[in-house]
Amino acid sequence: MKKIYGSAAALAVAGIAAKLIGAMHKLPLIALLGAEGTGLYQLAMPVYAAVLMLMSGGSVAAVSRESAREGGRAISALKAGALLSLVAGTAGGAFLALAGGGIAALQGNANAAPSYLALAPAVPLSCMLASLRGWWQGRRNLMPTAVSQLSEQAVKLVCGLALASAMMPHGAAYAVAGATLGITAGECATCAVMLVAAVFSARKAGKEAEEKAVKVSDALWRIVKDAVPISLGALVLPALALTDSVMIVNILTNGGISASAATALYGAASAPASAIAGLPPMLTAAYAAALLPVLTSGSEEEKRRATASTAGMAFLAGAAGAAVMIAFPREITDVLYPSGPGEEEMRAAVTALRAAGVGTIFSCMKQITSASLQAEGRAYVSALTMLGAGAVKAALTALTVRVFGAGGGAIATAAAYALSFAADAYFARKSLKRVSVPTFLKCSLAVAAGCFGGIAARFLPVEGALPVAIVCGSVFCLTTLLVLVITDTFGLAGRIATKAKIFGALFFNKTKKY
Repeated sequence: MKKIYGSAAALAVAGIAAKLIGAMHKLPLIALLGAEGTGLYQLAMPVYAAVLMLMSGGSVAAVSRESAREGGRAISALKAGALLSLVAGTAGGAFLALAGGGIAALQGNANAAPSYLALAPAVPLSCMLASLRGWWQGRRNLMPTAVSQLSEQAVKLVCGLALASAMMPHGAAYAVAGATLGITAGECATCAVMLVAAVFSARKAGKEAEEKAVKVSDALWRIVKDAVPISLGALVLPALALTDSVMIVNILTNGGISASAATALYGAASAPASAIAGLPPMLTAAYAAALLPVLTSGSEEEKRRATASTAGMAFLAGAAGAAVMIAFPREITDVLYPSGPGEEEMRAAVTALRAAGVGTIFSCMKQITSASLQAEGRAYVSALTMLGAGAVKAALTALTVRVFGAGGGAIATAAAYALSFAADAYFARKSLKRVSVPTFLKCSLAVAAGCFGGIAARFLPVEGALPVAIVCGSVFCLTTLLVLVITDTFGLAGRIATKAKIFGALFFNKTKKY
């Protein structure tokens, strides 16, 4: 158990490091491509992300569950995952290659077509990589996933910038194609390494695993049955983001605001909230990935301990992130916009950050309930609850934007996450019974202590109030949590209450009537 959660922590750190490498790639790339090239890049990437999400969005969890169910080498899960990736990835890549020109024309700029051709080979490679990551995770080893994330971003950084620079003399369209070809290079290199490692690991495993092998066709059917609802559920969020971009701007312009001002307000409200609110769920996702194989094939004691620890970690990450966003929205916005936004933009950003902070708690907790439902073979439940919550969000957005302005979209998003989590928690209540109340009390007290430390640090006469407050709040939070865990405060209180009840029964027992 310690080993898998150690690798989950490594995966969380690797995720943050991969984000930093991604930023190191994006900033010089923007400077190199210029405004026109960056626009072309932004046209191609959302379409690529949507195709990839549809073709492989549920592969990691589905293959992980099948791998954990088989145990041992899980050869059938590996072969079935590879076969599914090959078929789905080839279909997605062919779609980009053949329809890329038409998509670029619909987007209003045919110069984006070479980028779709460069991205087409990345789709089957990314699908294969997703299946390999799921196979490793199902065997309770998250380290290959962590390493692959870093190598993928590193190769993309080097190759993308080099190819974009080499193709720049031929025009912006070919420079963007070179940059996107770097993504394909990163997927290819990482996929090759992961595949070789998987083959060697499977051969090295014990021979008794061969007796547990199942038919590849049976494994493939189970993977498809699990992957399809997960992929469809994962498409809800990008679809909602697209809906927001249309609804919010149009509602604001219909209210008498110019199109440019409405777009600026939407950007000010959405960019800081999405950038910061995505960090806590990224940490929780690593522990949800570790939880799934344990719930699939672990003992009851392992399930109890795993569910309690991951739920506590998700609540702690979400609540801590919420505290930062609710307490320091102006400071966060000033960091993201050094030139200083206007008063209207600042108001929209503050509203969105505070609402996103509340939503972050439910977003983190939903990952745990989703993993529980996936382990029970009910991934469709989480997809349906998210779809229903998305419909409610669309209706709420139309209302909240009129009342609260551009930041109202984040309020509707937070309400959707709360609704989806509540529905998931109801259907996953059997698994959630393994989580004790003291777990949440410890995390709540730790977050409260962190809030006290962070707010107190704001009044210190030092430069950089936000970083100092975050550091002080983190120290207070982690120290409090460590003290509560080591001293077993709630366990001691329970024992004292139990003894008090015994003594009360001895001294205050009713006398017998004669």
